[in-house]
Amino acid sequence: MEIKIDYEFIKKKIKEEKVKRAFVQIPEGLRKNIGFLNDFLTALGVVAIFDLEPCFGSCDLPVERAKIYGCDAIIHIGHLEMKRKEKEQIKTIFVPVYLNFEEEKMKEFLEKNEGILKDLSKTIFIGYSLPYKRVFELICDYLSKSEGFEVKTGENLSTGEKGLILGCDFSALKDSTEENDVMIISGGSFHAMGALSSVKFRKLINVDVDNLSINIFGKEDKEKIEKKKLAKYIKFLESDKIGVLICDKKGQWQTNFEHAKKMLKDKGKKVVLLTCFTLKKDKILGLDVDAILNLACPRIEEDEFEKPIISWKTLKYFLDKYGDR
Repeated sequence: MEIKIDYEFIKKKIKEEKVKRAFVQIPEGLRKNIGFLNDFLTALGVVAIFDLEPCFGSCDLPVERAKIYGCDAIIHIGHLEMKRKEKEQIKTIFVPVYLNFEEEKMKEFLEKNEGILKDLSKTIFIGYSLPYKRVFELICDYLSKSEGFEVKTGENLSTGEKGLILGCDFSALKDSTEENDVMIISGGSFHAMGALSSVKFRKLINVDVDNLSINIFGKEDKEKIEKKKLAKYIKFLESDKIGVLICDKKGQWQTNFEHAKKMLKDKGKKVVLLTCFTLKKDKILGLDVDAILNLACPRIEEDEFEKPIISWKTLKYFLDKYGDR
């Protein structure tokens, strides 16, 4: 099995948009394709500049950097366009990717795990990450026709795509309850870990397509994540000096930093405004703050840093639930 880039889609869009110089964003796992993609774009008359910075989604568009190099378009590979109030300041081509897999082998995998599947709630909500859309369609069909399940999913509010989940958006599963099970179809466990703290469920089933494995999480796993976040929240409340991390990536802004600063100062905190393009551990080593409020990608708080870091979403959640006590 291998994730493939839709080159015909790129060719079609290049011609439609009359692209001459492109700033290309490509996920780390697909960078082995850069040589071929460079030749492919050159043959279409396009000068390509490949971005080697990490790319975490379509929230992460390097508009200003593309302008510096005189590019007339960004080619963003691996994610769908997100709904935005403002139009992008530069043409952006969002290129879908898909998993190339054998349907029979996937059906064999499902049959092998029939014991796990039969133990699921009869109504099940299913979400998938983008490369696995065809696997999602196959599993939905298999569960509804072969096993008699009522399969449900909703619209992803960021993209409008049915059943799609993002690392920070599980709105396609928002109608799930604690009475039914949820299935996440993706590679690895990143999306399942996000769903654990964002979605209601009886059991959460992570179908790791890349490794052909199934892992099951329960409410106790959800509680562990909440306790870990609560511990950070308590440390945050006890902190005197707070660093407010402002992100350079507009697509990741959780709230206005002036609003966050005022709220913290009203609670008696000293505030230091910080910014960076991508947060790494070495960037906060020795930093003279007690804790950090993250206004960028909400998943940053899951990593371990020298200072306690919580996202704006987590702060608001615990303030609403527990207040300042």
